[in-house]
Amino acid sequence: MPQAYREAALSLSYTSPSRPIISLDDLSSFECALIGATATTKAIIASKGNSLRALSAEALAASIETIRAFADADLNVAGAAQRINVHPNTVRYRLQQIAAKTGHDPRTLTGLVELLCILEVTHADQHG
Repeated sequence: MPQAYREAALSLSYTSPSRPIISLDDLSSFECALIGATATTKAIIASKGNSLRALSAEALAASIETIRAFADADLNVAGAAQRINVHPNTVRYRLQQIAAKTGHDPRTLTGLVELLCILEVTHADQHG
């Protein structure tokens, strides 16, 4: 029962006014993997985001936008820039600043996965 509740809460956290119903099948494998994470695992992941959350509200918003766009563009700077309507050099600068300020380099697979896990756990905690 607790697992079913977590699954339902996670699905609900991914809904929006334009997409009020979502099936777990619509979530990525990455998102589904986080469903089964224990509270301890989620706490560890969340703690790795302390430096990210310490950014100013404006820097945090720009960082989240850039991280998600970079991931959605398959680590392509030009594609990420197009998604968020900025110059590719802006994306490069933001990625460099994220790495310097958080200790997680989104230009590497490990760093990007760390940041995405942090964002997903934070998202699920805020909406679940």
